[in-house]
This record gives sequence, structure tokens and C-alpha cells, in this order.
Amino acid sequence: MKDAQIAALKEELRHLKEELRVENAQRQMDRAAQLEEESLAARARHDDLKKDLSEIFRSAAEAIEEQKQRLGTYLTEMTECADDLSTLKKEGAFKADIDLAVEQMQRQKGS
Repeated sequence: MKDAQIAALKEELRHLKEELRVENAQRQMDRAAQLEEESLAARARHDDLKKDLSEIFRSAAEAIEEQKQRLGTYLTEMTECADDLSTLKKEGAFKADIDLAVEQMQRQKGS
């Protein structure tokens, strides 16, 4: 009788161990699936952030280029003004004439 009980208990223990292995394997598979989902979500967020950053850099580059063009235009205008003033001075214009020319250029620029 004892041998039969021991055999039955051993068989039950074997079944319990198998169930435990199956449950552990299922938990591991569930955890792996969860990690895969988290990884895909993180990858998607990373891609979105890369796109956002690219857009920011593109916009910044456009703004910088626009400012460079404005600065170039401004420098050209200032050089022309300086040349005009230099010409007036070389021609012996009076200070009042130079002041008048500067006022006119400022008015034109303001228009």
C-alpha cells in the first residue's frame, strides 16, 4: 500500500512540476510579448522625435538663411550709403548737404 501511495504522490508531483513549467513558460512568453510591445512603442516614439527634431533643424536652417539674406541686403544698402556719403565728401559737399542726403536716404529706407 505504501508503495502505491508513494508512486501516486510521485506521479502527482511530476504533474505539478509539469504544470509549473508550463505556467512559467507562459509567464515568460507573456513578458516577452509585453517587452516587444514596449520596444515597438519606444521605437515609434523615437521615430516621432527624430521627425520633430528634423523639422526643427530644417526650420532653423531656413530662418538662418533668411536672416543671412536680410543681413546681406542691409550690408549692401549701408555700403551704398557709405559710398554716396564718401562721394559727397570728395565733391566738397558741405556738412549740411551731407546731413540732408542722410535724411533723404533714411526717409527712402523707411518708406
